[in-house]
Amino acid sequence: MPGLMINDLPYEILSNILAEAAKLNAVEGVTWTFGLTEPELPHGKIPIHKYVRGPVQNEIIKWDSVTDIRQTCSVWRNWALSHALEQIHLNKWRTSERWAEVTRDRSAYNIYELIDRPSGAYVRQPPYLSLDKTCRLFSDHREIARHVRRIWFNGFYVAETDQRIFDTVNECSNLHSVAIPWTMLRRGNADDWARLLRANDKNPLQSLELLGVEIPQDQKKRSENQVDKRAPRHHRVDFSQLKRLKVFGNTTFMPVCDDDLQAIARTATGLEEIHISCLSTISIKGLIALIQSSRNTLRVIEHAPRSSDGFIHCHPGELEPDSSIHLCELLTSCPNLRDLSLSMPTVCAELFSNHRVKWSGELQVRALSLCTLQHKRNVNRRDQVNSLSKLLSAARDLSRGTAYRHCASDYQQSLSIEFFMSHSIFTPLSGTVHGDFSLARISSNNLFPREQHFSFKGPYGSSGVYGKQLTDEEIELWEVVGEQEYLVAMDSGWVSMDI
Repeated sequence: MPGLMINDLPYEILSNILAEAAKLNAVEGVTWTFGLTEPELPHGKIPIHKYVRGPVQNEIIKWDSVTDIRQTCSVWRNWALSHALEQIHLNKWRTSERWAEVTRDRSAYNIYELIDRPSGAYVRQPPYLSLDKTCRLFSDHREIARHVRRIWFNGFYVAETDQRIFDTVNECSNLHSVAIPWTMLRRGNADDWARLLRANDKNPLQSLELLGVEIPQDQKKRSENQVDKRAPRHHRVDFSQLKRLKVFGNTTFMPVCDDDLQAIARTATGLEEIHISCLSTISIKGLIALIQSSRNTLRVIEHAPRSSDGFIHCHPGELEPDSSIHLCELLTSCPNLRDLSLSMPTVCAELFSNHRVKWSGELQVRALSLCTLQHKRNVNRRDQVNSLSKLLSAARDLSRGTAYRHCASDYQQSLSIEFFMSHSIFTPLSGTVHGDFSLARISSNNLFPREQHFSFKGPYGSSGVYGKQLTDEEIELWEVVGEQEYLVAMDSGWVSMDI
């Protein structure tokens, strides 16, 4: 069409064109930065050497890639800001370090590469400079802040940074997701959290991540840090518009606990995703409170309370003996639940009795015992064998049923189920059990296992022992046996469901 300008194209097409241009600019741009090193020797002056300090942050690369686009026109400028500021990561300044005298213009780095005798100086910036500048920028230029969709704060765990984080987030009117230190759940007041969640706004917060770490002892002892205003319990704090809640990381300083999740569950009636992992201070009680409040909307549940090393699973907690809640039945009553990875006190065949569930993909259940054996002092081996056999059969039937639906539909994924119980891994669909049966071989006088087949599944799952090169002796510890052979060994007393 004569006279058609590029801005007259549909916005989706224009956006794709600009995105491709930004990708090409990023490839041609600077992706690394320089630093200086000076060996510390007792005598003599040692020359300074330059080195490639590391990659440039992705946010900076994206910002550089749209520099020319930003300066073209207002339409392109708005697109460039949304592209570059969609996700922001703010990190605390680590410590003082030696800086090379490099121009702020990263496009001129090639010139610095020609310098034979680099120079520099030791500099120290305020640890919270990035947070202060971001807060000031968003406060002075709200048209920039409205382009931010997700913001992530790392290293800001002291009381003096809480208000600046709240102020920074509140300027982002279109913010969908935020990751903040868990301490803000303690020290933030009801007004701060009401403004953060924006439950009555047209653009409410949809994803909240609480990140926990172990902080230094001197910070723990400061009185201004030891404040708990109990904001989630206030009637003005409303989590009803939240779609995703994630609690991650272990800490011993005022950690997130069951009481906090129960307070959040009071209004969190629309959660679609729950992720609770790598911490040991939240038990099954807090998780059940969230499941009950958002039962009709939940799609994803991840509950993996690990200890500080990240792989040893802690005790998931227990319900009171007089509790009427049956977790297996509660999970099957969630109509939209699809992804499940759960640590439970007990499990039984009831968990897989409903074949109308929409579960798909990999389903991992970590349990300490069987529901039918809970709170029983004297349990004979026959009851254990029957309960475990029913559980494995029910899981196998459900897996086969979803496999059939997977063949009949392009949208239904097949279901793969794994149990982690009694220091063993059960895979019902293949009818195998993986574990260390060295003691069972001794107690059975070499009758179990009948044949030795090494397993590639380690004590922490199918990936083996993470971050460790296994020796031949450690590989040979784990074996795989047939399910029926395991049940016979269990009936004979060679293996048991003991923790």
